[in-house]
Amino acid sequence: MKPIAFLVDKPEGMGSTDVVRQFKRNLPKPFKKIGHFGTLDPFATGLLIIGVNGSQRLSDYVHADYKKVYRAIGLFGVHSNTGDRTGQLENKHNEEDVKKIFENHDKDELEKKWLEEFSTEYFQRPPAYSAAKHKGKNLYEYAREGVIIEKEKVRREVLDFKIINWDLPRIEFEVTVGIGTYIRVLFEDMAKAVGSVGHLEQLRRVSIGPHLVDKANDLELWPKQSLSPEELYVGQEVILNNPENEKKYRNGMKLRATDCASHLSDNEHGWVKSPSGELLGLARRVGEDLLVLFNFPQNS
Repeated sequence: MKPIAFLVDKPEGMGSTDVVRQFKRNLPKPFKKIGHFGTLDPFATGLLIIGVNGSQRLSDYVHADYKKVYRAIGLFGVHSNTGDRTGQLENKHNEEDVKKIFENHDKDELEKKWLEEFSTEYFQRPPAYSAAKHKGKNLYEYAREGVIIEKEKVRREVLDFKIINWDLPRIEFEVTVGIGTYIRVLFEDMAKAVGSVGHLEQLRRVSIGPHLVDKANDLELWPKQSLSPEELYVGQEVILNNPENEKKYRNGMKLRATDCASHLSDNEHGWVKSPSGELLGLARRVGEDLLVLFNFPQNS
């Protein structure tokens, strides 16, 4: 089996690793490694990418270079220790209190306020109930044992924000974010910014870069549509011009960009192919060099 990837619409109630297990049970044998591209919480739904036989090595590049769009419903006035409806809920403000908090704000003004506040110098701490790591262990494992680990805040990107539906104490919103941004924490920070608390009732990932959940496979129907690495992570084609350069590339040695990748801009990646057109792996131009990012196994 060649390197391939699947777009999946993850249903509610399944963890990302549960989806991987289902693939392991159903994929034709033999295949080598398999992995998912970025965790979705069990209560969340939406786009999850599964990579097989080498495509999973694209995960870091996809997350770094492709923005993600989420649609969520948040409830003001009720705190959750997990940031979502699966946690321990505590009422802080009733519905009338929430409406009083917002009586001097309107939808358009808040949409602008939140975007301005969280699109510049926004630092976010990973939630205690998350798959972020501490000493090689998931934070949620510590939290379930009663130990709350507070990681350092990290700068995150909020690129766009839109309120879709305004029906206090709930709002539905759509947000475009960069790598590592927790929407649960973002909504808690949104509530805090207006003097309230809140948690997410629903969360759905609708896109990763050019890939839309509307084009994803339904997991209840065994996925049939797959993507090649080149379709998953778009880049220009780099054809190696001779067997010597092919050998160097396969051995992880840098090449001269002027030999085969002069059409790439500095720091631009490209899909490397042999003189016969076989897909070998991914490389990036750095100055006058073409550096190997990774090779696919030769027997894929």
